[in-house]
Amino acid sequence: MSVAALISIILACYVLGCVNAGYYLVRFRTGRDIRESGSGSSGARNVSRTLGRLGFAITLVVDAGKGALAIWLAQHFDLEPWAVGVTMFAVVAGHVWPAQLRFRGGKGMAPALGIGLILNPVLVATAVLVAAFAMATFRHLTFSGLVAITATPAIAYGLGQDGVLVVAIGFVVTLVLFAHRENILEFLSNRKQRLDWYRRL
Repeated sequence: MSVAALISIILACYVLGCVNAGYYLVRFRTGRDIRESGSGSSGARNVSRTLGRLGFAITLVVDAGKGALAIWLAQHFDLEPWAVGVTMFAVVAGHVWPAQLRFRGGKGMAPALGIGLILNPVLVATAVLVAAFAMATFRHLTFSGLVAITATPAIAYGLGQDGVLVVAIGFVVTLVLFAHRENILEFLSNRKQRLDWYRRL
C-alpha cells in the first residue's frame, strides 16, 4: 500500500471519530449543545441526562460502531500492526478532539469499546469482569470503567496479542485516561475526604 493511501485511511478514521453521535442527536432533538450541560461531554452517559435511556443507547451504539468500523477498515486493507494501532488512536482522537466541534467531544470510552469488540472480544469480556470487580470494590461506575480500560494492555498481552498492538492499546488507554482526568481527580478527592473523615472519628 502506498504512503498516500495509508495516510488517507488514517485521516478517514479520524474524520469517522469526529462524528459525535451525542452532540448531533441532542442538537437535533432539543437544539441545545450537550457539552454545555452535565459533565460537558458528548458521550452516552451525559446524553442520557437529557434524552434518557434511548439517547444513551443510540449514542453508545453509534460511537462504539466508529471504533469497530475503524478496525474493520484496517483489517480489510490488511494493514501492518503498527498502522492498525495508528487507526485505533486516530478514531479515538477524532471522538475526543473533533475538529468541527472546536476539539471538544466525548471521552473515548465508547469507540475504545468498539475497537476491542472487533480486535478481540475475549479482551472486552475480560475487561468487563475487571470492571465488575472494581465496581464491587469502589462503588463508582466511571472509575470502575477506567480501572478496566487501564488493565486492557496487560490483558491483551496475557491473551497473546501482537506486541505492537499491545503498545498501541496502551496509547489509546492513555488518551482515554487523559480525557477523563477531571473524573479521576474528583474521585480521588472524594476518597481522600472520606478517609480524612474516618480518621477524625
